[in-house]
Amino acid sequence: MSDNNTRQCPRSGQNHAAHPAGAAQPSAGSFNAKLSLSCQAKASACCKKGLLFMPAEEVSAIDRFISASHDGAALDEFHSRLKKHEGFFLYNQQNACQFLDAGNLCLLHGKGIKPRECFWWPYHVYFDTTGKMVIAISKTCCDAWKHHEPEIAAQFCDDIEDCVNGCGEETVRRFRDAYAGSYGHETVREISPLVFRKIRTTELEIYKKRGMQFFPEADWKNGIGNYAEMLRLFPDGLQAAWIGGRIIGYISLWPLKKTFGEKFKRGAVRDDDLSPSDIERAAPPRIWFLRAIAVQSASVQLHRKVRDRLTRFMLSRISACGVEIFAQAVSRQGENYLLKNNFQTHPGFPGDLFFRKEPAK
Repeated sequence: MSDNNTRQCPRSGQNHAAHPAGAAQPSAGSFNAKLSLSCQAKASACCKKGLLFMPAEEVSAIDRFISASHDGAALDEFHSRLKKHEGFFLYNQQNACQFLDAGNLCLLHGKGIKPRECFWWPYHVYFDTTGKMVIAISKTCCDAWKHHEPEIAAQFCDDIEDCVNGCGEETVRRFRDAYAGSYGHETVREISPLVFRKIRTTELEIYKKRGMQFFPEADWKNGIGNYAEMLRLFPDGLQAAWIGGRIIGYISLWPLKKTFGEKFKRGAVRDDDLSPSDIERAAPPRIWFLRAIAVQSASVQLHRKVRDRLTRFMLSRISACGVEIFAQAVSRQGENYLLKNNFQTHPGFPGDLFFRKEPAK
């Protein structure tokens, strides 16, 4: 919740300094600011009718927030406005959302639990006449739609695309079957589905752009050239989760020659020492090196879906008896991903080396 000196648009999440009546309004110098001003000009009309899509985890978060305040009446009202459907809830805003204060500001905004669909405004998800899932902008609530510019709004639409793929098309379709929406709208983007496939040599710059979210540019000085040759030798070494032309997550997993694997176990070589000449081309590979596994998405559901799929892919590589897998990595967030997933620390290595070996039958 904002303090007495700021105003928060319930939907866009933008703060603006409060001005006395008749004073000059703040300059709408950004896309988000323009959306916020449009919303406030209509007294947050979007929060005063219609039904909100809420996944179960959003309902649980708000439930915990209200329960912590020991406000039984507010909790009862929240539950009375909810209707459960398969895979989601619909929240009835009635004449005004119960979390809208007297100044038409959102009480949930600063708590990190505002429903995702509120952040999407003025964009919504629909199915067009051909059955394709699309992002559309509302044209009848306020004049925010007038500020839409594809390039500027790209991040908004990317986040919606991620959330929708996290929920799954069938869940969104059930949502729209239950509630068609109450605003006139115009399509701005067709939603691309989540697909898992290998990264091609021609797509290495896309991979680098995503990878730099996790590793500094200096780490990529010679990386792309090496990867191009490594992919020539082993085209399946880079697998990724794609939404359109964007990489959401990836795994870099390579078969190693025995000589490099033994050096790695002794600590004689490290991640940066891996070169195309160390790739094992004989079948079946017995040693695998996990160079990186990473997922980044604003959608918790999509993050979980991609992480689990990449993990299953990794484990499928080492399902054979006697296969070893190595890694030298800890996430920037400090989570020891491999150890968490039952990989054991290799003793004697002066770094973060983990491996798992299937017992011989």
